Amino acid sequence: MNPSHHANPSQRELIEAARLEAGELLAQPTQAATGPSAETVSALWNPDSFPGYHVTRELHRGGQGVVYQAIHKGTRRKVAIKVMREGPFASQAGRARFDREMQILGQMDDPHIVGIHDAGTAGGFHYFVMDYVSGQPLDSYAASQPWSLDGVVRLFERVCSAVNAAHVRGVIHRDLKPSNILVGNEGQPHILDFGLAKVVSGGFAESSEPTLMSITGQFIGSLPWASPEQAEGTPEKLDIRTDVYSLGVVFYQLLTGAFPYSVIGRMTDVLENIQNATPAKPSSIRPQVDDEVETIVLKCLAKERERRYQTSGELARDLRHYLAGEPIEAKRDSGWYMLKKLVGRYRAQVAVITLFGVLIVASAATVALVFARAAAAERSASRSRQFLIQTLLGADPEESESPEMTVVQAMERAAAIVDKELAAEPEAAAMLHFDIAYILRKRDAYDKAEYHARRALDLRTQLWGKDHRETAEAMHLLASVFWNRKDDASLDAAKPLYDEAFRIRRKKFGEVSQATAESLHHLAGWHFSKKQYDLAEEMSRKSLDIYRQLLGDHLDTARAYNNLAGYLRNQKKLDDAERAYREAIRIFDKLDGPGRFRAAKAKGSLGVVLLEARRFDEAEKLLFESLRTKWEFENDTVSVSKTLYDLARLFFLKEPADLPKARDFCVQSLELRKKLYKSDDHKEVLQSAGLLSEIDEAILGDAHLEKP
Repeated sequence: MNPSHHANPSQRELIEAARLEAGELLAQPTQAATGPSAETVSALWNPDSFPGYHVTRELHRGGQGVVYQAIHKGTRRKVAIKVMREGPFASQAGRARFDREMQILGQMDDPHIVGIHDAGTAGGFHYFVMDYVSGQPLDSYAASQPWSLDGVVRLFERVCSAVNAAHVRGVIHRDLKPSNILVGNEGQPHILDFGLAKVVSGGFAESSEPTLMSITGQFIGSLPWASPEQAEGTPEKLDIRTDVYSLGVVFYQLLTGAFPYSVIGRMTDVLENIQNATPAKPSSIRPQVDDEVETIVLKCLAKERERRYQTSGELARDLRHYLAGEPIEAKRDSGWYMLKKLVGRYRAQVAVITLFGVLIVASAATVALVFARAAAAERSASRSRQFLIQTLLGADPEESESPEMTVVQAMERAAAIVDKELAAEPEAAAMLHFDIAYILRKRDAYDKAEYHARRALDLRTQLWGKDHRETAEAMHLLASVFWNRKDDASLDAAKPLYDEAFRIRRKKFGEVSQATAESLHHLAGWHFSKKQYDLAEEMSRKSLDIYRQLLGDHLDTARAYNNLAGYLRNQKKLDDAERAYREAIRIFDKLDGPGRFRAAKAKGSLGVVLLEARRFDEAEKLLFESLRTKWEFENDTVSVSKTLYDLARLFFLKEPADLPKARDFCVQSLELRKKLYKSDDHKEVLQSAGLLSEIDEAILGDAHLEKP
């Protein structure tokens, strides 16, 4: 595609041109697939081909399968059904890829990754059922929005954060492209199609690893977005940085509507371009792309893996730096760049300094020191990320001598040598301790997480002082570790850390910022844990106001409404709680797949509010809606047992004729809680047992009154 053909192309024109270029390549002749065509697969299905589902329309066709939209007959919930294209004619490798995608999606639990709910075989064709996300492919969504540089960067940052959710779980996608990134109506991205994914950690090993090149030389994957190591055909070189490269191609498309190099023509020529061609500068196609964004995208597209961002999370963080007007890591080896950012941020101070020629030499010395520290920070960041990647690769069943190594064990392995390996690099050690602590906290390994969070905090304090934003981030993480433990001593230890992090964030970022809102959100949770409901409500309202102002109808806004409703309910402010829950449900429902389980939980909570207000019929309807959805997602959970208990309470209080229903639900709740907690003395088990005793007494009392 020649950009000169379009003097002032619109975003939609650029996107369509890029799609055409990719389509022309993908349309090149390849070895014919065995088995039926996608058209034949489509013809095999009538609306009721899948047991329990009603097919409404076809959504997408790919090389591996056909995806349909369907309705689950029992719940009327929209789902997507992916059918393996070759069915009974599938090769062993094709079936393995299909099974692996089911395994990967089955173990994912993130709002930005499509979840799986069911699987089976119909007419000899394998299928699985997953979340249906109402939205558009990334490029179509971008083309439908007014083009602005900040808008594109903001959207792409959300994409990188979504991909990072898979990376944190040890999954490398290896087929990232716009059509595999669906943007929902709420503007949040969802990652699809893990058929070529590689697992580097977690609870299952891959039974067969597909090669990138078949014996016939046919490329498996999506060539226009492939990395140099994929083009080289060496699977052992593929890691997280492979996805970073593909993200770079996607980012380049969003910015320019073009590919970084020609992807049209013979496959050998395209492979050569991917491995060796220097990408054209984005600003040569769209002049509005500034130097910082150009540097970010070109760093993603570095041919050598070591020169790219080492994780998608690191890439997302640099994008956030850009959006906040802070120096980006990719530019920190440039002295003039650092000087320009300093002058921009402290314009008034620089103006005063320039009035005093006597300070020029001192200022130059200070700037030189900043440059040196910045270059050291860049080296440390790279060292830290590389160290962590190598540690995680040790948990890869293909790379490690211990195939059963978990992420927690991998972090312990890193912890055992981090101080020794990075003793002379405190910046890298600080970053690595923080990352290890964050991962361990997510895995509920709180004691180990506390140690590394403390080390990160100590090192950051020594390096940058107690009032630095990086220090505040470490304080916040350590406080979260304490808060998650829930015991009184840990809660007491969390409070001063939360307070100090909030003070620093408010000073650095202002009253209206996501960092400030996050601190207020966590402080509200702390006060709630201490049964200080009025303070929890006050801070929760402040946090909600910021999220509404900055994000509108967003997942974080819905969570803030939901938490506020809980605090109001505990103060018996039932009308206010009802309104807050209904707002949370409204926004969660807009999020479709990822929001449905959260909406179900909020409906259950609202049902309890209405139960306490003695609005039994409305409460019953909401509680049953909540229970049906929860059973769909996960049928042996604490959340399900609570809704069963709430239904038992409702029928116990409603009228004597409903006492048998109350008993049935209470018995189910009690049995499930015993199974979950493996103890008769757990407070939740005792709660259900206590209610069952009351119900039995009421039933016996009614029976006694009915005797003549």
